[in-house]
Amino acid sequence: MWCNSTFGLLCHWYQSGKQQHGRGVLSRAPFDAMPTLDVRELSDEALANAEQLFNQLKHKKMLPFNQMDDDPVCHELDRLLLSEVLGITESERPDVHEGLDLLRKMLCKEPSIHGGKKSKVKLDAS
Repeated sequence: MWCNSTFGLLCHWYQSGKQQHGRGVLSRAPFDAMPTLDVRELSDEALANAEQLFNQLKHKKMLPFNQMDDDPVCHELDRLLLSEVLGITESERPDVHEGLDLLRKMLCKEPSIHGGKKSKVKLDAS
């Protein structure tokens, strides 16, 4: 779930080689040092919320990462990760949620993520 969020993409993108536009290549070595969510530090409530969030979203289709700024499922995942798992609510910290929207937009404009793709994937409603 974390890896499908904007946070996970950012961690992957930051650590990966960017020789090919639209592709982030990682060898096995950087995985040990890759920043990620340490679930061992989460409270029991946060873990239960994460499990519920996973079950709620696991069957939803997501757009490719280069379209995450337009992906309602990615927005929902990020919002719920922040509020339900990390405890950063939109009402208390709207700046964090707004910053995440800006980060998504900036990442989607990054050539090493969009790879010059002009076409857009469209998901059907099912």
